[in-house]
Amino acid sequence: MKYALAFIASFALVAATTAFVRVQAGEAPIADAAPQHHQDDAKEHPKKDDGHDGHDMGDKKDEGHDAHGNDGDKKEEKKEESEWDGEVKTDLKNETDPVSGDKIGEDAKHSVVYHGFKVHFSEDKSIAKFKRRPIQYCAALGLERTTEGEIKKVDPDEFKDPPKIPATCPIMGGDIVKEDGTYILHRGYRIYFCCWNGCWEKFLKEPSKYYGEYGLEEKDGKLQPKAE
Repeated sequence: MKYALAFIASFALVAATTAFVRVQAGEAPIADAAPQHHQDDAKEHPKKDDGHDGHDMGDKKDEGHDAHGNDGDKKEEKKEESEWDGEVKTDLKNETDPVSGDKIGEDAKHSVVYHGFKVHFSEDKSIAKFKRRPIQYCAALGLERTTEGEIKKVDPDEFKDPPKIPATCPIMGGDIVKEDGTYILHRGYRIYFCCWNGCWEKFLKEPSKYYGEYGLEEKDGKLQPKAE
């Protein structure tokens, strides 16, 4: 009987030990699964790098935009160059400096080319002032600026005052003083303004809007005194 109980006890111990070992063996794969899951996550990280590459592509697009902007600046520079110091089409041979009013010597050392017209000056200071606002001196040189932005040579003696010189400028609203000589030559008339700060530009963009203020009207393609 004692031997039977000892055998049963031994068998139960072996069985318990075997079960414990199996349980331990069964948990091992679960523990190994965690590192495998971590490795799978690591494989997904390059997707974030792809997003970063997309950002770089955006930077490249911006660089292309800047390049386009630089081209625009170059076009603007070419536009300015075409207005000044281009090919001489007509030498005005003016004997009086349009800025200072001084007589120009026979040597005529100081000059500039403006829209193909060679203009002479008594000194370089006059050239600097002329370049800042050439429209201010065009009438004295017998130059007329058209509504298309072109400059043409005319005889200033053939231009006359309009039927009406408004007391106040129809563009800026300032007082017009005829003696100041603030006017441009336009289709046979001297059009007066209160100042040079943009009045002439606005007028030439839509001149028909202001003709009535000067007692003028356009009829049959000609600018003439407005009928009463």
